[in-house]
Amino acid sequence: MSIIVDNKPIVIPSQIGINESLWKDHSLDKYGVPGMPMDEKGKTTMPGMAPLYTTNDKGRITIGSIIERDYTLGDFLRIWNGLDTKDKLVNATVNGNSVVN
Repeated sequence: MSIIVDNKPIVIPSQIGINESLWKDHSLDKYGVPGMPMDEKGKTTMPGMAPLYTTNDKGRITIGSIIERDYTLGDFLRIWNGLDTKDKLVNATVNGNSVVN
């Protein structure tokens, strides 16, 4: 995915939905992967992940949901920075063709 605002590309950072500073909305947390111990004594814990997250800055969104359900671009944007797109105009294109949000 790529995002352009005012004709300028926005970098979609790695670790959205993983790093707390890039995980603003937690309303979908119950569908994400919970944290888990990384050693037998439970001293090191892997943090949980949102059901939608990024692992690099190439714009690829990964779905890591513990249940099968539909997700939207708005869900991802809310996880990333708390944006609510329900009542806002969002234009999206796939391979240069407009799609309905």
